[in-house]
Amino acid sequence: MKHTKKTDSVSKIVETLEAEIIQGHLKPRERLIETVISKRFGLSRTPVREAMRVLESRGFVVFSPFKGWNVKEVSADEVRESYLLRAHLAFFSAELACQNLTDADLDLLERILGDMNSAVRSTDVVAYFDLNVRFHDVIEKAAGNGILRKTMESLDKMTFRYRFLSLSLSGRLEKSFNEHSRMVKAFKERDLKEAATIAKESALSSGKLLMECVFRSYHGVRP
Repeated sequence: MKHTKKTDSVSKIVETLEAEIIQGHLKPRERLIETVISKRFGLSRTPVREAMRVLESRGFVVFSPFKGWNVKEVSADEVRESYLLRAHLAFFSAELACQNLTDADLDLLERILGDMNSAVRSTDVVAYFDLNVRFHDVIEKAAGNGILRKTMESLDKMTFRYRFLSLSLSGRLEKSFNEHSRMVKAFKERDLKEAATIAKESALSSGKLLMECVFRSYHGVRP
């Protein structure tokens, strides 16, 4: 029972801080003080330390002997390189998924798409972001390639916070929804080339937008 409570405590800290980093409430280079976090969650420093190590393994925080824990700052080169790679992996993933998606999968994508439309209408970036993650999870599962999926999950974790911020930019929700609508149409028509091309172009356009806008927002410069 004690192990379960400890595990739950670590998970709660990880999920909360991860969401706050992704949504921009915790900024790059911002200090994360163990005692403050411990007091906030009403826990000892042991689960806090474990949670920080989990976040470190996911690329969200870094530790310095002199500064302690800080939110990791992702470089422009990392975002550029990760999105270029993700675009090509997204092409491959969509191509494989198009051959494997079942009718139940397609129905699920349609339902998620409907919820995404509602989120766009209400300008609910948080809801849209979560739905977007679910949407691509269906595709990556259907692709049926474990190594591909793990690689994409790793890249996603690295860029989640910037993807979230990009969705907050004017017109981005609508454009993203349109891309996803076209992708579902291609999947239903079993058009491998069209589905894969849309997935790749969507990733490339997102990466370009992030480089031009999000880094300017974070760092005040154009990359």
